[in-house]
Amino acid sequence: MTEGAKRVLDTRDRSLQPDPVMMFFLVLLLLGGITSITEGVAPTSINALLPSWAVAIWSWSLVIVTAVSLVGNIMLVFRRHRWGLPLVQTGAALTGLATLYYACCVFIYAGLSGIMPGALSLGFAAVCLWKWRQITAIINEADRQAAVNTLRKALNGN
Repeated sequence: MTEGAKRVLDTRDRSLQPDPVMMFFLVLLLLGGITSITEGVAPTSINALLPSWAVAIWSWSLVIVTAVSLVGNIMLVFRRHRWGLPLVQTGAALTGLATLYYACCVFIYAGLSGIMPGALSLGFAAVCLWKWRQITAIINEADRQAAVNTLRKALNGN
């Protein structure tokens, strides 16, 4: 992201506020990852059907990527768009990939008995990747607008 794009983003207002539903799911995923790492999985959990290495990858990825996304969303609340938006963008992409990984593991190891957790994870992966695409479009538009502003200044002799 260019410096000009960062200035353009700093002038945006409420359009960059975090989505409360997304924040809820990110906090839920973060807590689920921490609990899975520290407490293990319940015997009735879908995670009990997965190999331990798959649960470890899922748990650690939850903690890391949701923390990145939550930090970015918190920065957006305080209008720190220069750093917040790229963190949210990265967090959305990585959370989408992590939940896609989990959905695939659930369907591979649990089959149709894992339809609810697998489908919910697959749906959340799609939402996160859609959010990543939206943020990418916002950043690209800010870069374009910054280039236009720079060109206008150059043509006006400022």
